[in-house]
Amino acid sequence: MNRALKQTRIQIMKQFEKKSLEYRVLKYYWKLIQKDRRKLSPNAFYSRTFRETLTPKECLDKIFKHVPQLEKYYNLYQLLLFHSQEKISNNFLD
Repeated sequence: MNRALKQTRIQIMKQFEKKSLEYRVLKYYWKLIQKDRRKLSPNAFYSRTFRETLTPKECLDKIFKHVPQLEKYYNLYQLLLFHSQEKISNNFLD
């Protein structure tokens, strides 16, 4: 699952120029994109890319605002991650 999200992120990155904000956001915050949504820290940090103090959730929202095509893949990844970690498969495939 991680590899599929990583490959999708890289394919989306290739659509942008290397100096664009979208490219830098996808390159710099790759760990945040692959992290379990339930394990995101509530603590704010200063984002040099966005030049403001954000929580990880706010940072993801800004990433999806700049790169909306990534959001559906992220949501699917989080759903699969949740079901694989909680071992809930009986209702997942229905």
